[in-house]
Amino acid sequence: MGSLEGVGVAVLYPLFALDAEGRRSARPRVARGSAAARNPASPACAGLVYTRGVKNSEPCPCRSGHPYGACCRPAHSGAVAPATCGALVRARYSAFALGDGEYLYATLAHDHPDRATEPEAVDARIAELSRAGRALKYMGVVVGDETETEALFLAKVFERGQDRSFAELSTFTRALDGEGGVGGALRYAGGTLLPRAALPRGMADGAGLRRDDFLALAATHKDTVRS
Repeated sequence: MGSLEGVGVAVLYPLFALDAEGRRSARPRVARGSAAARNPASPACAGLVYTRGVKNSEPCPCRSGHPYGACCRPAHSGAVAPATCGALVRARYSAFALGDGEYLYATLAHDHPDRATEPEAVDARIAELSRAGRALKYMGVVVGDETETEALFLAKVFERGQDRSFAELSTFTRALDGEGGVGGALRYAGGTLLPRAALPRGMADGAGLRRDDFLALAATHKDTVRS
């Protein structure tokens, strides 16, 4: 996912792998392959804090307005691969809310720094991703401009009442055959990020996010993070 240095936001950024000091936590949240690892999230309060299994009929954590079973669940279960960058952003946001480290790991580009270089380290990386969004409240993700290789979005997250939301222009690649997935599937490669507090009023709700305006702001802002 990248680094939090210079931003000071909680664990969701960039696309959610480290704690607020930029460190990796040491204790896994769930065991790989367990029921909790595959579907560990049910809203504790109005769909905000996910700690147990969410039902297919319940609202999707990405706050698309659709039930989980008709939104991000098919991607998480492997039934379908997200066809657009925006769809993968939503599926990964929901996976962080649910603690689905296996999905988060599987949707990283093969050369992403969060991928393990040794096979024996894979389980540890998945465990890290599974706990990355622990104790956060998820208020949804708003996708703005997107192309075949990029998506600009606002991820709404809160920690102990503090707004830790951020905007990111993510970049994506296509997996090749033999890279641990179906050839051609989208994979998260990295991004440029800003905390929500750095956004002008027209962008702060997500609806006004535009790629060129965001990049112009990120080019000079002190809180910009590139992963």
